[in-house]
Amino acid sequence: MKNFEFNEDDIITTNRNFSSKRTNQGFTKYLIKWGLAKNENQATLYLVAFFIINFVIIIYLNIDTPDTQTHDPLEKNYVAD
Repeated sequence: MKNFEFNEDDIITTNRNFSSKRTNQGFTKYLIKWGLAKNENQATLYLVAFFIINFVIIIYLNIDTPDTQTHDPLEKNYVAD
């Protein structure tokens, strides 16, 4: 087998070229501007939590339980509550 040599300086330079700094865009910018978040990571976490909570609320409100089923008023045996 052939011996391989790695040049660590090239690897570090390459990684620096690929790392891009994120800029505050969208709603994260407003969360930071309004003082609700200190940095972009915190604002992103707030937005993810917000969407997860809203998703859970939507699922909860759309669960069709026997107590919340609607009745067809044209049904023959319908009795108003």
